[in-house]
Amino acid sequence: MKLIGKETYVLEDKENKLTPSEAYQKSGYVRGDRQVWNFDISSSTFWIKFSMTNFDSNSRLFLDIGNPLLDTCQLFYIENGQIVGSTTYGSAFRFNQRKYRYPTFLFHLNTPAGVTREFLLKIRSNEQMLVSMVLTNNVGIADAQNIKDVVNGGFIGVVLVMILYNLFIYFSIKERSYLYYILYILFIGLTQITLTGYTYKLIFPGSPYLFNQSIVLFPSLAGVSAILFIRRYLDTKSEYKVWDRVLLTIGVTYIVAGTLRMLHLDRESSRAMDIISLVAAVLVYILVIRMMIKGSRPAKFLFFAWTIFLAGLALFALKNLGILPYNDFTNYTLQFGVAAQVAILSIALADKINILQSETRKSQKQALEASMENERIVREQN
Repeated sequence: MKLIGKETYVLEDKENKLTPSEAYQKSGYVRGDRQVWNFDISSSTFWIKFSMTNFDSNSRLFLDIGNPLLDTCQLFYIENGQIVGSTTYGSAFRFNQRKYRYPTFLFHLNTPAGVTREFLLKIRSNEQMLVSMVLTNNVGIADAQNIKDVVNGGFIGVVLVMILYNLFIYFSIKERSYLYYILYILFIGLTQITLTGYTYKLIFPGSPYLFNQSIVLFPSLAGVSAILFIRRYLDTKSEYKVWDRVLLTIGVTYIVAGTLRMLHLDRESSRAMDIISLVAAVLVYILVIRMMIKGSRPAKFLFFAWTIFLAGLALFALKNLGILPYNDFTNYTLQFGVAAQVAILSIALADKINILQSETRKSQKQALEASMENERIVREQN
């Protein structure tokens, strides 16, 4: 497995008018300065030119484009300066049309041993365009697929177990915090497997439209359920009224982002979701720290869970920016962070319920003792 970002050249077509032949012949390509390209959210089409030599006579060369959210991802094969064929993938096309049932976009480079061939890659998307280009062989693809399946399968297993566990507790005690928490687990889990392409493979293989909607709707619903859970868990409605209104405002903005998606304002919804998620993370962190300073036990659990989640997110972002190496650990820090956060919040919620039940038993005991004392006094008076 080899990242080839620094061995590629990129041309931006802001007007989206270039044909493949025109793009191949056009000047103005810029050489990559990092292993993972970051094109941000853009309406432009990007053309990536590169060449590869197959030095292994026993292996087939593949190119793995590690972003399953790209709308169009089309590879053109070039011989003697002419385009001789192409393969087209993308989230705008049905998953079950792919030659390889792989969560990301996998292209067979069809290069015989000892032969050097040129390629031209066309990409376009309404989402964040972080593009890792990994050159690998058939053995590497099998190994990578096994790791992806194990990690994502384990993550899905953790999510399902936590949903069932907390659902059982909710039906036992009817505490609304558990209902909000269950919804958060469900949608944050769906968000993570959407970002890795597994919802397209397992849930929406025949519907590009539903997959496209899920890219923003799942995190939007996760954000709303997280806000509802935090308000209930920290009891901001009764003790922190200003912060409660802030949290409600954040919840409304999550709904707005999801609505923009349903109105087919894809780029606007993606940008709104990025901004809202950043602002929400910072504000919740500030609230939790303030409550911790005042001695809130629930806030301590939430601070710990939030810190682990943000740490996983930060490591994942640093990997995408090329600051950290691209490997099996940095590829899945986000899933590990979410799984740890979900587990810690479940413990935190159980701890709060135990405290509330203990306080209830204590107050009931005090009420009983007071009642018995009153009865004794009345009896003595009589």
